Amino acid sequence: MGFCHPDDRKYLFFYRPRTCKYPAVFISRIRSNTPPFFWLLVLIAILLLAGDVLMALAFRLNLPAPIFREFGSVFCIAFLHQVILWIDRVASTDLYTLFRVLSFMIVPLVFILVLAAGYLAILRQIRWRPKERPRRSRDCRAGT
Repeated sequence: MGFCHPDDRKYLFFYRPRTCKYPAVFISRIRSNTPPFFWLLVLIAILLLAGDVLMALAFRLNLPAPIFREFGSVFCIAFLHQVILWIDRVASTDLYTLFRVLSFMIVPLVFILVLAAGYLAILRQIRWRPKERPRRSRDCRAGT
């Protein structure tokens, strides 16, 4: 079907350049074998990684970090939504309808909480200063 050679059916992700001459066949083989959630997981990983990298920067450069983190968390909820839908289809349960109703409340709540927590973390980094110790007098005659 999408394989280059009949013997390649036993290989899922291996590329053998001797038998497969066209890259389009290789790409279609990867698309047909990856689960539908895979690209959503890649997107979540990229967004959360960008948020963490931006959070490590100095003050003005880390301001977009909570936005990347909140979109990553919302897509994480979308991933859980897809997993519950898949479980509902496979096991023929009725979990999806309950989660679908709850997701309309959970998604905005997570969106606001992650955004607020991210900007509070940035404010805490700005306002945090180490405590200064009181200086001791170096005068030798201070004790007499």
